[in-house]
Amino acid sequence: MEIDEELLGRQLAAVDDTGIYLTRPLDILVLTGADRVRFLNGQVTCDIKQPAPALAHGYFTTGKGRVESAVTVQIDHEELRLLLPAGQGRPMLDRLRKYLIADRVELALRGAVGFYVIGEPGMELLDPLGIALPKEPWRWVLYELQYQMQTLTRLPNLGIGRDVPCVMLVAENAQLNADTLAQTGMLDAGEAAYHQLRIEAGVAEFGSDYGAENFPQEVGDPDAVSYTKGCYLGQEVVARIHYRGGVQRRLRGLRIMAERPLPPAPLLLKLGGQEVGKLTSIAPLRRGGHILGLGIVHQKAETGVTLEVLDEEGQVHGSAELVELPFPEPMPDLPDDAPSQEQIRASRELSCRAVRRRSRRPAGRRNRPRCRRNCR
Repeated sequence: MEIDEELLGRQLAAVDDTGIYLTRPLDILVLTGADRVRFLNGQVTCDIKQPAPALAHGYFTTGKGRVESAVTVQIDHEELRLLLPAGQGRPMLDRLRKYLIADRVELALRGAVGFYVIGEPGMELLDPLGIALPKEPWRWVLYELQYQMQTLTRLPNLGIGRDVPCVMLVAENAQLNADTLAQTGMLDAGEAAYHQLRIEAGVAEFGSDYGAENFPQEVGDPDAVSYTKGCYLGQEVVARIHYRGGVQRRLRGLRIMAERPLPPAPLLLKLGGQEVGKLTSIAPLRRGGHILGLGIVHQKAETGVTLEVLDEEGQVHGSAELVELPFPEPMPDLPDDAPSQEQIRASRELSCRAVRRRSRRPAGRRNRPRCRRNCR
């Protein structure tokens, strides 16, 4: 989808002027019943045995430890509300029903809309609505809007080199919230502004940056997994990865250099002709002459190396410098033109030499090559 860069620029400028808001559909799965906490605690990576009101964010994982869905759990006194990406409600409902045997738990699936409010001015404009904003990320409050009870969750800050606050209002009556936010004077923005800020903050998103092929530790959110809560589906594999050396791939930042617009993600990343990961998110707006991106990249690609960016057919669309998250600030401008093929080949040759040197280590007890199953 083509982005109107001028419009997006105005929306990003409004973050510090009036604040912006945008809507995103989501699914809500509600658990009630006496066994709801014990049952759900055996299904997700996060610890939900917390005094209400509380909030936990984590993942559903398969028996092999792979991510099945991201989930945010609002822990209330009488129920648990699972906020799920749009389209994940029905699969997670079917999954929970499969493991529901003698537990006193009832499940209900609801559709809803998440209203994201971004920017400090937006936080101030919520004050007249009588909403007491949580001061820390991953906290939620209950509030009343025209006799309807709704929830507000504070999310991690967005942006780069600064803290841009972000909250999500969850409502089943979407029109009521839309009308109320429009009357505050905030700018109604599209998802492009949100993705620009989330990528700059290094925040991965389920369905875009990671999915069923990834382990939780590859996503870059250590708070989403508890290693002390006890058993859950996939726990043995997730714990083994944690205590025996970690994963081979993880979320990394990329500074992309390309003369022409890039095709939609995902794109392949190669080092020395060998695929080392995928470019999964591309910021829609250039920053200082370059494009920021996120990707799941193999550990053998060291920070600072230059990777080739290719499509599935093998056509090269540019190059990308690998950086650690969060992105450094200030970020120096890059030359207007992308590096030459000679520069890319030279960087690739140096990186390959480093890989070959590491591979010549004697295969003793500590340096024994990993089996194919663990080479991720």
